[in-house]
Amino acid sequence: MITIKHKATSEIKECTELEHFMMMDSDDWEVIQEPKRARNAKGQLKADDPKTKKNEAYVDGVGPKPTKKSSAVAIKKYLDAKGIEYNTTHKTKAQLLALIDA
Repeated sequence: MITIKHKATSEIKECTELEHFMMMDSDDWEVIQEPKRARNAKGQLKADDPKTKKNEAYVDGVGPKPTKKSSAVAIKKYLDAKGIEYNTTHKTKAQLLALIDA
């Protein structure tokens, strides 16, 4: 299954590869890529180093989008990896999550 998003309405839906192939002519839909976990030479999953801003556990250095249940540290690490600037003082988790969607 492939997750796609409509550019104008932001509608998200799951489709098969055949449905996606048939809709490729339309420029209205874009594929949403899931974050891919990084692996070492043995094929084992790599861990994240909490001391760095980059998330080493994922190939592109950016993990999955944080949710309301995520810690403030995880949200700040995601913002750092995406290059989104934020003020470190007086920011609640809700305010930090709002920066991601903005």
